[in-house]
Amino acid sequence: DYNPTGNEKADVEFALIGKGITFDTGGYSIKSSEGMVSMKCDMGGAATVAGALMLAIRQGLNKRVKLILCCAENMIDGSAYKNGDIITYKDGQTVEVVNTDAEGRLVLADGLLRAGELGAKRIIDAATLTGAAQVAVGKEYNALFSVDDNYAEEALATAKSEQENLWRLPLTPWHQFQCPSPFADTANSRPQKGGGTGGASNAAGFLLRFAPNQGAGWLHFD
Repeated sequence: DYNPTGNEKADVEFALIGKGITFDTGGYSIKSSEGMVSMKCDMGGAATVAGALMLAIRQGLNKRVKLILCCAENMIDGSAYKNGDIITYKDGQTVEVVNTDAEGRLVLADGLLRAGELGAKRIIDAATLTGAAQVAVGKEYNALFSVDDNYAEEALATAKSEQENLWRLPLTPWHQFQCPSPFADTANSRPQKGGGTGGASNAAGFLLRFAPNQGAGWLHFD
């Protein structure tokens, strides 16, 4: 909680949410050995937003910001999630786990719900969420998703001014329904390798279910 106002009741202007999977084996949907080598970097989203807040403070940030780091380790053990398990979130939504390697969106959902509880006016999340985003834009770009066109355009303009390569990929309200489940409100992915076509947009659609205000004032960086 960075609050330079001195007012304990000051509005939360921004919530910064980061995926902090400290190591990702894929869980029971286990990755290959070569696919696991770089997974100590699966906390890159958490590192990004933490670093962004530090940089903003050094540049004179004078607004209240909540930093929400969604940290966990995705490993196989006796208490690990299994395919077919159903999670009930605190807002009552239910999610069937059809791929334990689609874990980042599960922890980010908690972060988005917390941002809503805090009444954050604007929300930014960052995550090493999908291989599909990298397939779409390569390693040289970051992928942006939002249903708030004005906020997305602001982000694209800011990225351009800072020489950051950013590309907006599709996200619409109907992407929330791209991972259906016969047992829960939604599944966390599609039960096929990489989540099927449009995997990055489908993952963003999953997050949209948990974003406050139907996604107004929210940006998702993959």
